[in-house]
Amino acid sequence: MIYKEKIKFENKILKINLIFLIIMAISGIVLGSLSNSGAIKFDGIFSLFIFVTVIIGIVVNNTSLHKPSNKYPFGQYELGNIFTLLKIFSLLMLVLYSSLSATKNIIMYYNFDVKPDVLILKYSYMYYGLMLFVKSSSIFLYRYGKNTINDSFLMKEEYLSAIVDGLLTLSIFLGITIFSKITFISDIADELVLLLISLYLLWVLVKELIEIINIMIKKDIYIDKELSLVEVLQKEINEVNFKSCHFEKVGENYRITVICELNNNDITKENKDIYNLINSKYDHSIIEILWG
Repeated sequence: MIYKEKIKFENKILKINLIFLIIMAISGIVLGSLSNSGAIKFDGIFSLFIFVTVIIGIVVNNTSLHKPSNKYPFGQYELGNIFTLLKIFSLLMLVLYSSLSATKNIIMYYNFDVKPDVLILKYSYMYYGLMLFVKSSSIFLYRYGKNTINDSFLMKEEYLSAIVDGLLTLSIFLGITIFSKITFISDIADELVLLLISLYLLWVLVKELIEIINIMIKKDIYIDKELSLVEVLQKEINEVNFKSCHFEKVGENYRITVICELNNNDITKENKDIYNLINSKYDHSIIEILWG
């Protein structure tokens, strides 16, 4: 797929998903406020935060269409890493606040017998039914995007994020339902669920934060490999103008992104030649070929 067409398709999927996200955010915040449930409100705020980051993501995606320069060799590809870093850090602050709030309420209950004023409204089950339907729709939308653009890391990441978001809502529903039936913790079922969910998300986000920081710190260590590969590609496949190349360590292998410009219309043949040449030098690597 041509690079510009790929970006436009990704943005279309992201914009449709914004509708799902705003429904999830408003529903969670309103019902969470009515029932005084920190877990439900957190679910809504989490969706609202993702809504905002998707909008920023669309802007960053459009920015990557700009022409390469010395500062931004992939258009403005590196802005994606900066955006991801800020997104993870902001989520960490939200989750940390939620975990501390839940911990405080649990301590107040056991030490001072202060019961959280949480109402399990009959509308709660309607909310969870609606949310699981909407989040399932979001998952299928990203799955469609992922399958349509096989080499779209953005669609794969958003697909996984949508699954995590859906599992988060399901976990909150099951947690509150089960804990509220257990006598000695029924009064703080909501706070316990919020604390457990927050601690799990803290663990996941810290791992992601470390990973993205490592990527940003080490982004210049592969410059020799990148220049060498572009030189080899340009020499072997002269029908294509290779603009730039980017190496990223993924486990024991590399994720290699190449941005190029075709001098004729036979993209299918050139795609195969480029893939085979890179794969012969860096076996088992994840290869992404973007056409400018």
